[in-house]
Amino acid sequence: MMTPYLPIVPQVASFRPEHGRCLLSRGLQWSTPSTASLPLALSDQIDNWLTRVKPSSTPDNSIKLRFQRCDNATKNGSDLPDESYRLTIEQHTITAEAASEAGWFYAFQSLKQAVDAVWHQPHPSLPVGTVEDYPRFPWRGAMLDSARHIQSVDWIKGFLDRMASLKLNRFHWHLSDDEGWRAEIRSHPQLTDIGAWRAQGNTRYGGYFTQNQMHDIVAYARDRHIQVIPEIEMPGHCNAALAANPQLACTNETITILSPLERLPMSQRPDRRAFCAANEGVYQLIADVLSELADVFDAPYLHIGGDETPRNTWEQCPRCQRLMQQEGYATTDELRTHFLRRVHEIALTKLNRTTIAWTEKVRDDLPDEQLTHAWFPGEAAAAARLGRTTINSNHEWTYLDYPSNTSEARDRPDWMIILPIEKIYHFDPLPEGLEEKLHRLILGSEAPIWTEYTPDEASLDQQIMPRLAAFAEALWSPRLGRSYDGFLLRWDAINRRPEPAHPSQPAAPATTSI
Repeated sequence: MMTPYLPIVPQVASFRPEHGRCLLSRGLQWSTPSTASLPLALSDQIDNWLTRVKPSSTPDNSIKLRFQRCDNATKNGSDLPDESYRLTIEQHTITAEAASEAGWFYAFQSLKQAVDAVWHQPHPSLPVGTVEDYPRFPWRGAMLDSARHIQSVDWIKGFLDRMASLKLNRFHWHLSDDEGWRAEIRSHPQLTDIGAWRAQGNTRYGGYFTQNQMHDIVAYARDRHIQVIPEIEMPGHCNAALAANPQLACTNETITILSPLERLPMSQRPDRRAFCAANEGVYQLIADVLSELADVFDAPYLHIGGDETPRNTWEQCPRCQRLMQQEGYATTDELRTHFLRRVHEIALTKLNRTTIAWTEKVRDDLPDEQLTHAWFPGEAAAAARLGRTTINSNHEWTYLDYPSNTSEARDRPDWMIILPIEKIYHFDPLPEGLEEKLHRLILGSEAPIWTEYTPDEASLDQQIMPRLAAFAEALWSPRLGRSYDGFLLRWDAINRRPEPAHPSQPAAPATTSI
């Protein structure tokens, strides 16, 4: 006889089945005791979901879904993380216990998946038993590139819904790059008047998010226990910003914003520029930008990019060379560190925000408080051994823009590796061989979806799912006791049912601000 299981993704940390079934066709009613109070957003989500569950003709016999606070939940004698929860499934009652609102939210996500997966059956039921669930890593994220190609607000909200259902809790939002500036900055309107637009074929392509729209997305994410972390790229990947502010480059030449569909491979691009590291106007612009973003985004972090800085203009710039000489810098690597340190100080001292920066070689002279975002093999381990708190997004395991099979690879550049779902499932954010005492420095991971070769929302959907679900299980569920075959079995059960209506509609390429 097959051991009872629950169709939940990510797989729960433990499920102890007992004899009997909870017959769901009686319908569900939910309540909280007087000692517990659910947030209004979660109450609304539960009410909306239960409208799809057939109401009971005899309410006294319906399943009672209860939410109650549990302040003494323990795991091996120690306190469970804030995001943990317990589900006790009995024949007539389902009880969700948690010590925090996040725990209740994740209990609901699990229950909703399990119930929806069996609801199409003639006599839907769940096995009686107890779920104890908690995340393996605290930082479980996805990164969306809205700079190369932009998405609608509705699509982003749908993406946040998918993240929430998979218990992902960090939305890293890439809002600027060489190909576009997407965040309204009221003190510098030229960033969107000029930097948000480009020629793409015969079309004027672009758009940006107003501060009201970004506020809306932050609030929507907050209701789903997701922090939104904005990223503004610097000192490189900034051609859109420099097109709007040519005086902040090392030369005053006109910069054209190119379409990613027409661009050369990164290593062959002669047009890439960097902010002038010796120009005080650069740091004033950045201070203004980050200040406005800090008013919109309530997460304690600001991502400042930092990767793939073009050095050629710095090497030829008299002001940058003079600064290097004054500071005793022998290489432009040190000048990049100088730049990132100054920006970090702006964020920390003026805005009370911690910065995050992509690795570009692992250096020991970056600010102590700055989080390291590793994306190249070996960099997460190297950063941890330098005592740096690290997010491990090793591109060989996590980049969702990479093709998942050879058929998709035909339309992608040669440097993109094939990244099938099974490989993502077996990703471990803890680098192999990293000393156990350093494991605490690996916060978790993010799965980036860059959009150079993903120009519309339909192609994004194809790239993201179900690989994002495999990634989420790698971050939430215990390393031992899960299997790829088990994941496929649960994912298939969840997705056999008709999907609820998706909030987004197919979007045409933007020609005005969205």
